[in-house]
Amino acid sequence: MHYIRFLKPPQIIEDAKVPDHHILYAKITVVNDLGESFLWCDIPIDATIRDSKGVTVATQSLVWKCEKRQLEVRLVMSEKAARKQRYRPPYQLSVWPSTGDFTPYNLADVLSINRGQTNRPADGAVLRGLSARFKAQAEPIRPVIYRNFKLDGGTIMSIDEDTGESIARHIWDAGVILSALIEELSLPSSTPPAALQLLGDLIKNVPSPTVLELGTGCGIVGITFALSVPASRVIATDLAEAAEVASENLKQATNASYLNLDWSEPLPAKVESETFDLILVADCTYNPDVVPYLVSTLDGLIDRSPSVLICLAMKVRHASEAVFFDLMKDHGIVQVGKHTERVGNLGDDDESVDIYLFKGAEAAKGLRTRV
Repeated sequence: MHYIRFLKPPQIIEDAKVPDHHILYAKITVVNDLGESFLWCDIPIDATIRDSKGVTVATQSLVWKCEKRQLEVRLVMSEKAARKQRYRPPYQLSVWPSTGDFTPYNLADVLSINRGQTNRPADGAVLRGLSARFKAQAEPIRPVIYRNFKLDGGTIMSIDEDTGESIARHIWDAGVILSALIEELSLPSSTPPAALQLLGDLIKNVPSPTVLELGTGCGIVGITFALSVPASRVIATDLAEAAEVASENLKQATNASYLNLDWSEPLPAKVESETFDLILVADCTYNPDVVPYLVSTLDGLIDRSPSVLICLAMKVRHASEAVFFDLMKDHGIVQVGKHTERVGNLGDDDESVDIYLFKGAEAAKGLRTRV
C-alpha cells in the first residue's frame, strides 16, 4: 500500500497581489509505509479544501508522476467568495487519488482493494490524507495528517499521524490490515478463516474481553477493536514518545485507554494486576534488537494470563525478523494459527501481511496449528 503524506504541513499566507485572497501551500509525497519507496506509477490526485459542512471551497487537480518525489499544492481562498457562499469555517484540506479506485474510504475497503474484490480491481490501495482544521487566516496549521475510515456501523475513525518523512508515529501496513480484519471478524455475518477461528470466536463469544495492545503507535488497532467490540476493554501501550499521539487518538473510544509500557522494564502495576483475554501486536518485529524484550514481555503476560490469545501481525521486511519465532519457541509459546493477506503495491511487486495466533504451551495443548 501507499500513503499520501505531507512533507511540509499546509500553511496559509496572504496573497500579496490580491488583498482579498489567502493562499494555502502544501507539499505532499506518496510513499510506502516506511517512507523508503515512492509510488512508481502515474495517478491523478485531487487536493480540495472543504468547509465544516463539507462544501467545496477550492480544488486543484494534480498528477503524480512515477519519477516524482513530491507535489506542490496551491489553493486560493477568497474572503469575498466565502461571504457570498456562506462558507462555514473551520476548513480542512483533503488529498486523495481522484479516480477513487485506489482509496479505502471504509475500513472494509482496505481488504476488498487488496483482495481484488472491487468493481474495478486495483493493484493496491493509496490512503488519502487530511489536514488539521484551520481558518482562512495567515496562522500556523497544526502539523498532523489524518486518516479517516468509516466503520460498518457508520462511525468515522480518525487516526492522527505526524507529518514529514519520519517513520515515527505513522500507521503501517500490518496495523491497517489487522484493523480491517478485526472489524470484519466482528460482523455477525462473517465467517473467520480457519486460521483465525480462535480470534473470531473470542471476538464474538467472549462477553467482555479484556485486551492489551503492545506497540500501539498511533493506536489504530486498539481503537478499531474497541469500536468494533463495544463490550471490550482495551489498554493500548507503547513507549513514552508515542503517548501524545496515541492518547489523543484513543479518546474516540470510551472503552480504550493508553499506558506507557517499555518491554525492557518490569510490567506496570496496572498491567501486572490484570488478566487478559487477548494481546494484540502489529508491526513490532522489524527491529531484532528489541525482539528479545518483546518475547520476554509476552512470556511474562502468559504467566499472569495462562489462557490468553496472542495475535501478531507482521509484514516481513528482512530475514533477521525470523529471530522472533526462534525466541517464541525457546519460551514455549506455541503458534496455533497463521493467515496471510495480500498487500498490493501500485507500480511495484505485491507484498503480504501475516497474522499469527499464539498460545502458551499449556493452553495450546490439544490445539493444532491452522494455516
